[in-house]
Amino acid sequence: MGRALYTGVYHDRRSGFTLIEVLIAMSILSLGLSIFLVSASRCLAVMKLSKVYKTVRWTLDQGYVDHPVVRSDEIEDIKVMETRYPNGMTYSREIEPMDDDVDEDSDCLFLIHSKVTWSNKGKTASSEIVRCVFHKGTKE
Repeated sequence: MGRALYTGVYHDRRSGFTLIEVLIAMSILSLGLSIFLVSASRCLAVMKLSKVYKTVRWTLDQGYVDHPVVRSDEIEDIKVMETRYPNGMTYSREIEPMDDDVDEDSDCLFLIHSKVTWSNKGKTASSEIVRCVFHKGTKE
């Protein structure tokens, strides 16, 4: 029972996989492969983002080295116009008072906006760091 004669050789009808078993195995394999490809593409995106972050940090550090904030500087001397670096990124620094009614003779806190901009796939992207600096006025 369960054996048939094919070309002179007896074969067991139960040997091999059924079509349903093959389909289930193929669906499991394709699901595993698709999960692997999605995770690999996400890993590549994270690596690219990490490279951009590292380059932005280098540009910010280079901007601080090239244009340091010195204690004796006047407030207007802290500003830096856009400076382009060889890596394609641009560094700039703006300063604004925290209070609206500020005169040069009074003590005041100022916000320093250090900004790096770059082109990303035809669009402009930027990263900004904000710090505070205290300016002692001339009024006694």
